[in-house]
Amino acid sequence: AESEEARKQAARKVARTARFYWSPAGSISVRPSVAGPNQRIDVSWRIPISEVSVSSFNRRESISAESYDWIGLFRSRKRIDQSDGHILSREIKGQSNVIFSDRDNQKYAVGSLHLRTPRGVGEYDFRYFKASDILEDRGQELEQGDGSDEAHEAVKLPLARSAPVVVEVQGAALYEAIEFVENNLDDDKRMSNATSQLATLIGQIKTLRRPLLQDLKGNSQNGRRGGGRDRNNRNQHRRHNQSDKRVE
Repeated sequence: AESEEARKQAARKVARTARFYWSPAGSISVRPSVAGPNQRIDVSWRIPISEVSVSSFNRRESISAESYDWIGLFRSRKRIDQSDGHILSREIKGQSNVIFSDRDNQKYAVGSLHLRTPRGVGEYDFRYFKASDILEDRGQELEQGDGSDEAHEAVKLPLARSAPVVVEVQGAALYEAIEFVENNLDDDKRMSNATSQLATLIGQIKTLRRPLLQDLKGNSQNGRRGGGRDRNNRNQHRRHNQSDKRVE
């Protein structure tokens, strides 16, 4: 029991240190940064080839490789040292191209994927992981306690992390988002996640209230102005008719 507790404490220590010292080796960009649920999104990356697996840019090597680099979609609140719990993932099998940068005299693996945003509203980000991306591969030197070797191997860090991608309700997407949350609320295993999504969705709906009320108020005022103009036109028409009668 003591050794198990020591292992857990060591794992937590390594994870905290990993989060503190982590820095991106490359970059990931996402377009657009704000979108509705289940919308197309373009994910691009630029990472030094010394950091990525050969199979990510060498198509021949990708055929025989046993594991691959991968990009995962995570909720932004997910800690950087947790590689599990991703919403979706895509393996990079020879899809990167190699370019040479004159600025820093270095080669980079660059590529892009066409993906779709999740159906749940909220903030997400994309993270690029190497096929065997554990702390040892990144050259991190961390203090270790008893049993920390196992914890060390369990901590995986991404090579890059994108800026947050905001998925929000937009027009008819509101109904799809509500349906998605409703289906998840019926699943006990997804209850916690669905509750969080529902809170986010309600918050976004509240932000829509003000512009909608302004639109309604503006339309109402325009209607009153229009009604006033109609009455003026009718009165002018009557006066013209009366004057025509007097002329006759």
